[in-house]
Amino acid sequence: MRVGELSGLCKSDIDERQIHVQRTEITYKDPETGERICEVRDFPKSEAGDRYLIIPDSALKTISTTSFTVSWWVSIAVKFL
Repeated sequence: MRVGELSGLCKSDIDERQIHVQRTEITYKDPETGERICEVRDFPKSEAGDRYLIIPDSALKTISTTSFTVSWWVSIAVKFL
């Protein structure tokens, strides 16, 4: 999974055995203010990005006992990728 896809995940995207990747977080610089903007888009980076990923058994226990935060998703990505 891409980092932006991990950041865009919601609890409703996770089924018993799979993750539905269907949105992404993007970051860009506002041309007027120069501010860094982060937003979640309700569609993936490409058409092929809308997909289902099977959750490995080793991750199921962790997912069921953990709250859903961006830092948690990043830690899971690093651990299981």
